[in-house]
Amino acid sequence: MTAGLCDTRNLVGGGDNLNVWIPYATDKDNLSIRVWQRSQHAVVDHMDVGTDDTHVAGRLVEAGAASTVTAALAESRSGRSAEAQLTSGDGRFRMVVDHGRLAATGEDIWDLWLRTAEGEPIRVGFPLDDIAEPSEVAVYPAWS
Repeated sequence: MTAGLCDTRNLVGGGDNLNVWIPYATDKDNLSIRVWQRSQHAVVDHMDVGTDDTHVAGRLVEAGAASTVTAALAESRSGRSAEAQLTSGDGRFRMVVDHGRLAATGEDIWDLWLRTAEGEPIRVGFPLDDIAEPSEVAVYPAWS
């Protein structure tokens, strides 16, 4: 697959949900399409990785009526979770994730989530990019 022959930008459908289709070539040169749909999502606008913690700022994008964000979590792939400091209001959020506490668990990968007053989980990330496997290229903090 070459960039000249295939448009790999997001194809976002209409309606209330965010619908994303990203075509990509697999390691065996097969054409695959990564697809996901979200009714609510939190878009990261800024991330500052410090020595002891990560500050994440962004905005909540959702279908329908506005929800109140009540909690921020970092969750490992094994299901372990740790609460993060949260400030929110007016559709925006800021969260502070403590690296030391997460590193002490021995887990390498942590996903960030917000929770609404209704208990709905909202994934925090960059859902409007054109990267098929973001966990392979977006690593914070970066290791050399």
